[in-house]
Amino acid sequence: MDAGKAEILAYLEGKKQFLIPVYQRPYSWGHEQCERLWNDITALHRDGRKGHFLGCIVRILEAKAGDVAKQTIIDGQQRLATVTVLLAALRDHIAESGSDEVRAADITESYLINPRQPGDDRYKLVLGETDQEELRGLVEGFPPRDGPESRIRANYAYFKVEIAKGDPPPGGIYEAVRKLQIVDVILERDRDEDPQAIFESLNSTGQDLADSDLIRNFVFMSLPPDRMNFVYDNVWRPTERLFSYGNQTALLDNFFRDWLTMQYKQLVNKNDVYGKFTHFAKNIWPDKTEGKDFAKETWADKTEGLCRDLSAFAKIHAGMDSGDSGAPELDSLYGGLKEIRLSVAYPFLMKASHDRAEGLLTGEELAEIVS
Repeated sequence: MDAGKAEILAYLEGKKQFLIPVYQRPYSWGHEQCERLWNDITALHRDGRKGHFLGCIVRILEAKAGDVAKQTIIDGQQRLATVTVLLAALRDHIAESGSDEVRAADITESYLINPRQPGDDRYKLVLGETDQEELRGLVEGFPPRDGPESRIRANYAYFKVEIAKGDPPPGGIYEAVRKLQIVDVILERDRDEDPQAIFESLNSTGQDLADSDLIRNFVFMSLPPDRMNFVYDNVWRPTERLFSYGNQTALLDNFFRDWLTMQYKQLVNKNDVYGKFTHFAKNIWPDKTEGKDFAKETWADKTEGLCRDLSAFAKIHAGMDSGDSGAPELDSLYGGLKEIRLSVAYPFLMKASHDRAEGLLTGEELAEIVS
């Protein structure tokens, strides 16, 4: 691991592309964080300070493909994306106002795109699918999509309004952004380094990552990119969507706790969910599947099997909790359990329902158990 201080604009310069892996949370910074960043920028201009620490950005260097040096961002997406949105707003204000303090084209070609690169290699920053569509629209100057305003567009609109006030002027804003500093942490895949351990250390000080966020990162961070995308698209993301009937993050956290309680056969404390999950995945899960030579099986194989097991139980859990299990005779009973807040029974009933799917119980026996 290498780490050093860098100015954010120097960080973005050159033929580079910063990739946000599929398993990371969508872009989530809102008005409060953007206002704080804007206040820092205006203070840099007003007070003549030499610099301002923006935070850490942790990246993994990938094998170079063509002329563009690609790197996966495992921590720092929010900072990097917000600075990119701010730069797009500054560029557009300069183009619209005719200011000659900074050239709009210089901002685009130095910090937003890789000039003369084809396809997706054109863009410095590549977010998740939906966020990237919005960011690409900003970079290219396309009008916003129809539908609800995204966080990216909302933050862009906020910065445009603040920049238009003229204090600081465009040149002052540009110079202040240049003074924003980060700690650039670089990992390399061919070294004996553990990106997940570094991620956990960076996020161990009370940041707002849910258990489901930490578990998702743990599962996918060590997978090779080809397996990562396949498992995420075909197993993990469909599993998450099972819980879209409510607060998805909270529902996923509840599921993981109940699944672990079922596996450990004892109640798992809310504060222990992530630790229990990593212990189970590393030390217990490989022994739970018969007929496998785990000495020869790769971590990717084990992880994919674990994800498929989680998906099967998540379907049961979501069906019970939403009252839409696909079995009308059970749904009214599940509704009754929820009404009297007896979700403590979910771990046991998940196992019973799974046994029904395996043919170890009849439908009538399962209904009697739930009743």
